Amino acid sequence: MFLHSELNAQQLGLSFSYFFPRNGDFSVPVTPLSYRGLGFNINRYIRPETGITLYRMSGLSFTNLPFETKEPFFGPMFTIMIPVDMVIEFPIGNTELRLKGGGFGFHNFGIKVQQGNIDRALREFFDYDILNAETRFENQPGLGYRVGAEWIFHISGKFSFTAEAIYHGGFANIALSGDYAAYGNNTTSQGNFNFPNARLDFTGYEISLGVLFNP
Repeated sequence: MFLHSELNAQQLGLSFSYFFPRNGDFSVPVTPLSYRGLGFNINRYIRPETGITLYRMSGLSFTNLPFETKEPFFGPMFTIMIPVDMVIEFPIGNTELRLKGGGFGFHNFGIKVQQGNIDRALREFFDYDILNAETRFENQPGLGYRVGAEWIFHISGKFSFTAEAIYHGGFANIALSGDYAAYGNNTTSQGNFNFPNARLDFTGYEISLGVLFNP
């Protein structure tokens, strides 16, 4: 649940938000440690906005691997995400359309490795019947871009309904490496793997529904 504030209009609001990552698991922000919509109007139609959100990410996948995977490798974990957007506002009768675009930074901590998913991906990649691995990684911050829109319906002078959809495209360079023991073709094997270009995939849609209050 986000706390939503706008300095110029002194609006306060609450919204329920959800993140649907690509090849990952449905995730939600941690309340009350999420604060969005902090900004000011340059003129009637343009305003910069920022904020901070603490997400509990259920699972995120990887890109830049020598194989494809549809399952998350990391999660659950906590993710701090800070957006910086430029917003263009279009008043339309008793509604308002806000187009948003900009960038964001994020960092993960408390990471749980979904070792079973990694084992299955490596087993198929190396073509073994059974494989158990021990994974290592470098936890680095990530960057990305975001673009979307917010629709506001003014029910009265003091109460408004808001709906928002934002697309995120981001990544963090997190090299994956480790050791494994495997069995296949009636023999046992040991080896290691190293994917230095592996990226944590922060790509997906964030959907928010909420209300705004005008003092």
